[in-house]
Order: sequence, then structure tokens, then C-alpha cells
Amino acid sequence: MALEPVFTLRFSFLPVLGALAVGARYYVERQEKQLSAQLITTRVEAVRKRQEPMWTTFIKTDASQSIPPIAHFAKIQFKLWSDDNTIPLMIRIASKPDGGMMSEVAGPSGVVELMLVEKQTLATGSGQANILLFKD
Repeated sequence: MALEPVFTLRFSFLPVLGALAVGARYYVERQEKQLSAQLITTRVEAVRKRQEPMWTTFIKTDASQSIPPIAHFAKIQFKLWSDDNTIPLMIRIASKPDGGMMSEVAGPSGVVELMLVEKQTLATGSGQANILLFKD
């Protein structure tokens, strides 16, 4: 009869230890999820932040091969891209190298109608994006 209470006493602690282990595991997993969510939120916000455009100076472009000498207007098709998604895709296209009669456009591609002041020339400037121009 003396062995019976010790035997019962040992097995009565098992549910208590199990409950403590489950509670500790739940706490650790909850903390891990909160930290993970904070890290992901921080990274997503960092990726979504856009840089301010840092405009290049206008570069005079000879368009004599794609615009006829008698043209007074031209439709210029452009495509912009960048490996860094925080760089805004923006372009400035002007009729004069000093920026006169300028159009500022944002987006990965588009068409700008430009009045030509100097024959067969236009000026382009961009934020840090790469530019590809086509005559439409």
C-alpha cells in the first residue's frame, strides 16, 4: 500500500508538465510569428518606397534617320525600365536642348507628341531609368 500514493503522485504531474510544455510552445510560436510579420512588413515597406527622381541634363538627340526634314510634329514612342523597382520610370522630352517645350511623362512606356523647333532634333532627360526611343 505504501507504493500506491507515490505511483499516483508521479502520474498526476504528467498532465501539468504537458500543459506547461504546450503553453511554452504556443508562446514561442506566437513570438516567432510576430517577429516574422514585423520583418516582412519592414522589407515590404522598404521595397515600396520610391526614390525621388534625379533628373539628368537634357541630351540633344539627332533624329534625322527617323523624322523627315519637313516635319513640324513627331510622335515619339518610349520605353523605360530599371532593375531597381524603387526608381520612378519618368522621362522628359523637349523640343530644345535647354528644356524648352518639354513634356514630362511617367510610366513604363508611352507616346509623346512633340512639336519640333529645330529640324530633326529633340532632347531627352530622365530619372535614373534606362530609355529606348522609337519614332511612331
